[in-house]
Amino acid sequence: EINGIKIYVLEGLEDEEEIKEITRKITYSQNNIVVSITDNKLQIGTSKNIDVSKIVEEFRKIGGRGGGKGTFANILLDQRRSKEQIIEIIKRGILV
Repeated sequence: EINGIKIYVLEGLEDEEEIKEITRKITYSQNNIVVSITDNKLQIGTSKNIDVSKIVEEFRKIGGRGGGKGTFANILLDQRRSKEQIIEIIKRGILV
């Protein structure tokens, strides 16, 4: 949790619909971010009060591709990162 914002990490889920459903449920209330990690691909969903584009910018700085706007983003990383590294990058995007 950072600045009252909770970050939820989903790992090992393959089913796109399942990921979307879980993301919708968690981001329905304010101050939540969900990141789904599959290999080097990330899906990030945010509550309406959080701008996902700032988080996308932080991933681009480290060589990530893709993007999103509003409350959802898809990002492809140049290399696999640990869950901890991904959370740190998201935190930088929140603090900007």
